Amino acid sequence: MTAFDEHEQVVVFLSGPYRENGRGNTAQHVHRASLVAREVFSMSTDARLVIPLVPHTMYQGMDDVVPLDRLLEADQRLLRGCDVVLMLEGWTCSTGAVREHAEATRHGVPVCLTTAALRRWVREGA
Repeated sequence: MTAFDEHEQVVVFLSGPYRENGRGNTAQHVHRASLVAREVFSMSTDARLVIPLVPHTMYQGMDDVVPLDRLLEADQRLLRGCDVVLMLEGWTCSTGAVREHAEATRHGVPVCLTTAALRRWVREGA
């Protein structure tokens, strides 16, 4: 097993729809984010560990415990500590994901719009 130094680790924040305008499709969005997380992990090499941070799975089922605005606030805090943000399909239709995109841009966190772009960023730009 390989131990990675911090500079050999890349943390990728996955940003995309969780639910659509406060209704339905949550399970579908969580499932899709989980599949993308697997793809992100697969970008790891012997020299670099690529770690997806998936708020979709972290907060699933907590809507009734913590108000959505507080969850989005937590997302933004976590996002600022990541190396890069990957925007998931449909992100422009998600108020939360649009806010996360703006937060990343405001704090100089690189944003990738596709997994192919992320793969290039990990290979060339990380």
